[in-house]
Amino acid sequence: MKKQGYSKWSCNERGKAIYTLSGVDTRRWYQRDIDQITHSIGFRKLQRKSQLLSEKDPRSRSRLIHTIEVSRIAMEISERLSLNKELTEAISLGHDIGTSPYGCIGNKFLQNKVDSDFSHELVGKEMLTWIARKEIIDDNDYKASKIQAVLDENKDSIVEESDNRYFSLKVSRCTDEKGDRYFIHHISPEILDGVFNHGDKGEPGTLEGQVVKFADNIAYISQDIEDLLSAGIMQKRNFIGNAQKKLVFESKKGEKITKTWEDINTFTKDSPLNSAFSETRGKRIAAFVNRFVEYNLNLLKDENKLEFYKSDVLDIDIPRLQCDEGLSFVIDYLWEHIESYYNNNLIKTSNEIQITKMMQLWDILDDSKIKCYRNFIKERSNYTQFSKYDNNWKKAFFISNLSWQEIDLIIESYHERNYNFDLDLD
Repeated sequence: MKKQGYSKWSCNERGKAIYTLSGVDTRRWYQRDIDQITHSIGFRKLQRKSQLLSEKDPRSRSRLIHTIEVSRIAMEISERLSLNKELTEAISLGHDIGTSPYGCIGNKFLQNKVDSDFSHELVGKEMLTWIARKEIIDDNDYKASKIQAVLDENKDSIVEESDNRYFSLKVSRCTDEKGDRYFIHHISPEILDGVFNHGDKGEPGTLEGQVVKFADNIAYISQDIEDLLSAGIMQKRNFIGNAQKKLVFESKKGEKITKTWEDINTFTKDSPLNSAFSETRGKRIAAFVNRFVEYNLNLLKDENKLEFYKSDVLDIDIPRLQCDEGLSFVIDYLWEHIESYYNNNLIKTSNEIQITKMMQLWDILDDSKIKCYRNFIKERSNYTQFSKYDNNWKKAFFISNLSWQEIDLIIESYHERNYNFDLDLD
């Protein structure tokens, strides 16, 4: 039932009984999803996946800290827009679970190694689907999940995928020494959609997913600024931009764009963006959040102002949340400013070391003696959804499941000829 006070565009709470395999589970649908994500090994490993600086630099954030900060920002926005906070939290907590051990630099390395479609967003969706699997073992499970009729009618149909990018079906088959076994993938499709579409090229199928996408962008900006300042790479006097009368930067198209603060704050004087240049984290984030919320609340009051698009996961048209021109300018300006520091020697040296380790690991995994990799591939290849991918994709997927600490352990064990070294990757 839709909770009182929710926006008409928020996601309703789903009927819990549809996929519940146990009558004693009283959690709401999205609560259960949150628990599955936060209790998983993949989520815990985010504490040993790097963000901007070297993974061993004590000043650097981990991907886990990034994820928590995204969640806090997204839930505040969701509450103020009257959206579903539990769905927002679930998407936030799962959005980067598929990222590489070395963050963005590792993601780019793996994409370059794989010919077919590969992204940390797709890996994250695969990982969540795996984390949420529950074996169907008796008639009560069949009845509770309402799939007995599907199984009776055509067993093959449940292992097909309607879209190569998005696993829309909830049941898969595993064939191993025990014969055919069937698993229900006990996770909301809205979460898989939000995780898959949170990147630059994605278009989330819910407003909650759109909020997470915006929060991810804002968290990145604020976190990179703070990490660059704390490492001494960026100087405060060069960053405080609200003292400038004009802001100028070159767009990705090579166009020089200039704005005054009067231009930027045209939309509203109540949500000025000067604080986006503050050295104080709270002021930076509040400037972005307040502007985004106020602008979209104004849009949502009048459907004639809204821009709609088709949501594949909800099968309806939903409005697109937007940034006003001033907010978009400040976000682009800050990204251009931040990225100018990525060639700093501290960051470049760290990236070079990380890429060297990734290359070593990539070559090591070609050795059939590596037990942890062999067992990982064997177990997952029994599932139809995983077996469709080629060997390079599987290798990249395996690496994305690791932490930087595990990469070190595998490389060290290999050089010590400890081929039986294994990891807990389930």
